Amino acid sequence: MAATTTTSSSDFLDFYKTHGLMTEPGRFLLALPTLSTSLSLHDRIQTLATVVYNTCVHEFHLDGLYGISPPKDFNPEVHTHTVRELLQIVQSKRKCGESAVFEGNHWTAESKAWINCRHFSLLMVSLLRHNSIPARTRCGFGRYFPLPKSSLKEFWFDHWIAEAWDADEGRWIMIDPELSPIVTKACDIKFDPCDVPRGEFICAAEALQMVKAEKADPETFGLPVPGLTGMYMIEDNVYRDFWALNNFEVLPWETFNPGPNFVSDVQKAEVDKLFERIVELTSVFGNGSIEKEAKCFEELRKLGSEGFAKVGSADQIWDQRMEKLVALEP
Repeated sequence: MAATTTTSSSDFLDFYKTHGLMTEPGRFLLALPTLSTSLSLHDRIQTLATVVYNTCVHEFHLDGLYGISPPKDFNPEVHTHTVRELLQIVQSKRKCGESAVFEGNHWTAESKAWINCRHFSLLMVSLLRHNSIPARTRCGFGRYFPLPKSSLKEFWFDHWIAEAWDADEGRWIMIDPELSPIVTKACDIKFDPCDVPRGEFICAAEALQMVKAEKADPETFGLPVPGLTGMYMIEDNVYRDFWALNNFEVLPWETFNPGPNFVSDVQKAEVDKLFERIVELTSVFGNGSIEKEAKCFEELRKLGSEGFAKVGSADQIWDQRMEKLVALEP
């Protein structure tokens, strides 16, 4: 295992308390609710989760839960990268001022952003960080949605959640803000969406480790659509989770994965070695102690630039994406 440089727990948590390019609210800063610290952490999380699901609706739920016909060919809203873009969509639909984008409790689905689980988690993390609560998105798989086939005993859906740091209990709390009351009822969810039990959601590295240990079938991971299950779905999510831990939350179909189709045989060995290390590192986050996470943190951050630079191409993709996102600044 490669050597690591230790970061203090306070510096490490400060990183997840600070906005990244995706979570920065920009001109919508004044709209974000600031909650009293006299409230319990759970109450603050619950309040902010309510804000999120009053602002967003998953595009997959439009028809079945809201009776709205989704866009037939292309839904541009799911292609928004940043919180600023997402809130701009909501502002346009609600025809309100920037500071009033969250006001009101009875918004219709038509007035919400039609997005996916990654955006729910991203907005939740933005609101938590605004309230000085260390938070981050995680990419992996959840097993609490209805089974796509009655013949299956278990299916792990491609999914994103948010994590918030609980200093009193010394643990990361998993939050699924997509689970509004209507979704919770439809999916027969029995747990608190603001404290998702460990094992109901697993990060992508955990999924890979389960498959390699022959404790799970790779075809039970992904989405219940032909061609969207299997090992490649798990491996791609490992990269997405890695970038999320680096405060760079890519879209669910972006990976920045310099796979074997794009590199020479010599580089492939470097790619495989890098991937194995990413699996090792990301599996620690959320499951180990805060001290273990802090110990791995510096290496995780360095791999975001140095590791991909070694295998080529991905650093160029990163630069191009950064240029595009910076251009979106208001």
